[in-house]
Amino acid sequence: DFAAGTSGRSSRLVHGGLRYLEHGEFGLVRESLRERGILYRLAPHLVRPVPMYMLAGDLRRRATYRAGLTAYELLAAGRNIGYHTSVSAGRVAEAIPGLGEASRGFRYFECQTDDARLTIEVARAAHTAGARLANHARVTGLLGEGRVTGATVTDEMTGQAFEVRARAVVNATGIWAERVAELAAGSGDVRLRPSKGVHLVFAPGAVRTTAAVVAPSAAADGRYVFIVPWEDRVYA
Repeated sequence: DFAAGTSGRSSRLVHGGLRYLEHGEFGLVRESLRERGILYRLAPHLVRPVPMYMLAGDLRRRATYRAGLTAYELLAAGRNIGYHTSVSAGRVAEAIPGLGEASRGFRYFECQTDDARLTIEVARAAHTAGARLANHARVTGLLGEGRVTGATVTDEMTGQAFEVRARAVVNATGIWAERVAELAAGSGDVRLRPSKGVHLVFAPGAVRTTAAVVAPSAAADGRYVFIVPWEDRVYA
């Protein structure tokens, strides 16, 4: 269905990629924060602020997180959803009753969305603006000599093949971008190094929290775990 690939395994967060700051990817973070601001402005009924808690018990981690959050807000350049604040261990325990041992930390804001509804609204808005939508339609070949002028498409519901002609063709296929590029003769300039993310969905009551939490992996490998409430369940 629409957005059934990688986008169908979403944490439902609209965020600026705070964790990319430690890798120096400031341009990526700035772009993501700009997109977050655009979505929040265009669809405030679907994209809503959500408080995020970062646990930081020791002074060194607190200093690191404060510096990172300050840089994050500066890169947002007027598109901030809210500003970070220091929170006590008691406030953290109140927001995250299932935490166990109390810890101080910081609270900052990202956005959360109903991604299925957002996808459908984007499709409907495009249709209203004159776009033609094709669902369950697989690109099996690209048309044109030297320059792509369209695509051969197969309707996966009926098996019928047809051609779509266009002045411009955009390869916006995510992890399948390399495979689609190979359909164009002599086009081998797309090379991906996919990364893997895992989402766990916890049953109601299994994880007791009223706010989203960002916590370093217990394996101390530099990764972070995002724990995000959604309706009566929790995503990690």
